[in-house]
Amino acid sequence: MDIREAVSKLDKENDDHWTGDGLPSMKAVENLVGDSSIKRKDVTQVVGDFRRGDELPAEEVEEEKTEEPVKEDPVEEPAPAKVSPNGPKIKQASLAEVIAMQRKQDALIKQRQRDERRASVIAEIKEIWPTLSADEKKEITGV
Repeated sequence: MDIREAVSKLDKENDDHWTGDGLPSMKAVENLVGDSSIKRKDVTQVVGDFRRGDELPAEEVEEEKTEEPVKEDPVEEPAPAKVSPNGPKIKQASLAEVIAMQRKQDALIKQRQRDERRASVIAEIKEIWPTLSADEKKEITGV
């Protein structure tokens, strides 16, 4: 049995078949393959960042290579970014981090509301300013 087949036979309900991070247990894979020399990098090369509950990515089939004509001035193109077959890794925030982010967002919303109220009052004052008497202007400005 190869690594891919072994990983496909892991029981998603059996905690012994998975690490705490949801990766295939090396012991389980080694036992199914019958080879204790298998390393995590070997499993990753075959199934990528496969985790418990994921669908096993389709097996890659190598296409027959055909020779391309040689270019006179080859331009080096950047290699495409490598993305896990199961999508990008996303950092999971702790509850404390989520609460802190929510508080920061709430504070920003309140500040924006204060700024909008201030702008509204200033617009009203600008609108009525020309019609105010000198005493009324002193009362507003305090000068």
